[in-house]
Amino acid sequence: MYFFEKVHQDDDDQDDDDQDDDDQDDDDQDDDDQDDDQDDDQDDDDQDDDDQDDDDQDDDDQDDDDQDDDDQDDDDQDDDDQDDDDQDDDDQDGRPVIHGINPFVIAKDSSYEVTLADVVAEDPSGEDLVIHIGSGDDYSVSETVITPDEGFVGELTIPFWVSNSDTVSDTIIAKIAVRDPEDNRAPVIHGISIPSIEVNRSLTVTADMIDAEDPDGDDLIISLTDGDNYSLEGMTIIPAENFVGTLEVVVNVSDGLEVVSDIATVGVFERIIDFGRGQIEISGEFKLAITPNPAPVGSSSIMVRGSGSFDRVEIRILDHVGNLLVSDEADIRGNMYEYEWDLSRHDSRLGGTFAAFITLYKNGNPVRQERRMIGVQK
Repeated sequence: MYFFEKVHQDDDDQDDDDQDDDDQDDDDQDDDDQDDDQDDDQDDDDQDDDDQDDDDQDDDDQDDDDQDDDDQDDDDQDDDDQDDDDQDDDDQDGRPVIHGINPFVIAKDSSYEVTLADVVAEDPSGEDLVIHIGSGDDYSVSETVITPDEGFVGELTIPFWVSNSDTVSDTIIAKIAVRDPEDNRAPVIHGISIPSIEVNRSLTVTADMIDAEDPDGDDLIISLTDGDNYSLEGMTIIPAENFVGTLEVVVNVSDGLEVVSDIATVGVFERIIDFGRGQIEISGEFKLAITPNPAPVGSSSIMVRGSGSFDRVEIRILDHVGNLLVSDEADIRGNMYEYEWDLSRHDSRLGGTFAAFITLYKNGNPVRQERRMIGVQK
C-alpha cells in the first residue's frame, strides 16, 4: 500500500510540477509579453526621439537657410553701399577745387571786380570756371563785383567758391582789406637780382629775386611787363629765339592800391661747354685760351687769356666737388684780359680736373658765359 501510495504521490507531484511548469511558462510568457510591451514602448520612445531629432534638424536647417538669406541680404546691402561710395568718389573727383585767393586790397568808397586771376582754383575736367561770391557784413555783391559799404575801412570776411557746368567746389573764407588811399604808403623796391638766362632758355622770376617791402605791412603783388626781345607767361621770361644780349624787364610791385616799378637788366648769354684744349672762339667776338691745359707735373701756374670787344670779365675756378678756389674780376683793357692762376697757393687740393667759369660783360651786363675744363697733373 505504501508503495502504491508512494507512486500515486509522485504522480500528483508530477502533476504539481507540470502545473508549476505551466505556471512558470505562463509567468515567462507574461514576462516575455511584458518585455515585448516594454520594447514596444521603448521603440515608440525611440521613434518619438527620432521624429523630434528630425524636427530639430529641420528647424536648424531652416535657421541656417534664414541666416544664409540674411547674410546674402547684408552682402547685397554692402555692395549697394560700396556702389554709393564709389559714386560719391566719382562725384568728388569731378568737382572743381578752390585753393585760395591771391591778395588784393579795395580802396575806400570804391569797388573791386574779382577775376580768375585773383582766384587759385582748378577743374579736374579742364572746364572753364565761374567765380561765386557770398554775401556778408559791410559790403554788397553784384555778380563778381565787391563794393564795401560807404565810408568803411577795415577787413571784410568774404566767402568764395567756383563752379563748372556740373557741380561746385567747397567754399573758402578770405579776408580782404579795405584801405583809405590817403592813409596808404606805397611799396618800396630796394633791389632786383634776376640771374642771366642761357640762350633759347627761359627763367621764372620768384619773390626772393625782388627785394621789396610795404611800409604798411600789406601783402605785395609782383608782376612783370612785356618788353623788347622777350615774352611772358605769367612770371616766366622767354627771350626771343636765338637772342643774345641784354633784356630790360619791367618789374611791378603793388600793395593793391599803389604800384611802383623798376627796370631789371637780364643778360641772355651763349654758353659754350668745351672739354678740349687750346683756344676757343665765341661768335667771332671773344677768344679765350687756357695754357698749358692740362698743366704738366711741376707747373707753377696756368694762364687764362682773353681778347674781344667786351667791357669786363669775371673768372671763377671750382674744384671737382664745387668748392670755389678762385674768383677774379677785371676790366678788359685794349680788348685784352689775362689772369694767372698760381697753382702753388692750392697745392693741397691740386691734382685732377677743375672747372673754369668765364663770364663776359658789356655795358655792365653779363652777355656771355663759358665753362672750360682745366686739368692739373700731380
